[in-house]
Amino acid sequence: PARKGPPYAVKRLDLREGLPKEIRLSDADAMMPSMKLSSLANAFVTVRFSHDQDVMKAANDIEFNMDNVSVKKDALTEISFAGQ
Repeated sequence: PARKGPPYAVKRLDLREGLPKEIRLSDADAMMPSMKLSSLANAFVTVRFSHDQDVMKAANDIEFNMDNVSVKKDALTEISFAGQ
């Protein structure tokens, strides 16, 4: 990703059930108690499809990044993977 540092929030999903998925991130998904999504106005978002559970990106992982995503309360951001 273009941004450095640890993620504010992470959510792991089992995609064997298929897509599309609606994913909601909140302060409950924070990596550390001091890093709350509610403290941000905008964020850099990374979505990664991985064959294993390793947090480091592997050569065969598929990754999408979006910058300046609103994280206001009840903000909805659609991420499309069509054509990728």
